[in-house]
Amino acid sequence: FDGISAALSSFKGVGRRFQLTGEVNGIKVFDDYAHHPSEIKATLSAARQLNPGRLISVFQPHRYSRTAMLADRFGEAFSEADIIIISDIYSAGEKPLPDVSAALISSAIEKFEGRKPIYLPSKQDIVDYLLPLMQSGDMVLTMGAGDIWETGVALVNNLKERQ
Repeated sequence: FDGISAALSSFKGVGRRFQLTGEVNGIKVFDDYAHHPSEIKATLSAARQLNPGRLISVFQPHRYSRTAMLADRFGEAFSEADIIIISDIYSAGEKPLPDVSAALISSAIEKFEGRKPIYLPSKQDIVDYLLPLMQSGDMVLTMGAGDIWETGVALVNNLKERQ
């Protein structure tokens, strides 16, 4: 029993599953590997329960084939987010497909939610957009199976530099 207890007490959870990237001046930045509509919906629902403030979702679609196949289902996945930012697709080695881009997801969200997500193609564009916008009480949640987590790290580092 002592061995099990010691192991559980030192368990830090699974990486990239609602992982705190950092907190600066009351702004919390989390990252999650969510890249499927049902995962995104569940992650945002959990975030909403934990945070009464503004919930800012930053999503990087993963693979052109997955985006084409699931685009419509992404429409209802972001309902808990106050601000929805969509970046370019992380290809994961796939070649681009004709007419498949982040715009498919943006259109699905706009159709389902009646509001237009903010399209920012690059991680730096996202950081530049969010830095002046974020305020104490906000939770930023980066989501995707690609390298979007780097955006959260950059946000935290920039917030620390501004202190």
